[in-house]
Amino acid sequence: MNNNIIADIENISRQFLALYQGSVSWKWDVHRISAALAEFAVEEEPKVRAVLLQHFTDVWNVTNIDSAPENVQQIQQRFGTLRPGQMLFAADTDNDVSLFCAWWPWSNGQTFSIRVSLFCNSMTAGEEDDLNKAMRDCFGIEDE
Repeated sequence: MNNNIIADIENISRQFLALYQGSVSWKWDVHRISAALAEFAVEEEPKVRAVLLQHFTDVWNVTNIDSAPENVQQIQQRFGTLRPGQMLFAADTDNDVSLFCAWWPWSNGQTFSIRVSLFCNSMTAGEEDDLNKAMRDCFGIEDE
């Protein structure tokens, strides 16, 4: 298993769990991708963005996604086309395994969600399952 990516998952989850101390419930989302999912009130945007920018070096949105590397383009395709206000945070996109976060504002203007997930370019299904299990454990998400 990729120890660097596990350390990245541990670091970002530890920060979110410490910042929100149980006031945010993380869920496991499998609708489009396997991801740790949390919902926040718009007032939390500066804090959430600050945590993400500590862990992700690149931010992609509707204005710059066309110039994104191939791995980021593939991540976007899993979600569909980015719309205004939506963002993909990414780091180490040249690696076979990289962590990313999808930022989705809701149409109600009061809530946004983030999905923290992995992009696995050349792993077996079993290796990817092991990493997803590690992510669920780090975010305190119960097995389904």
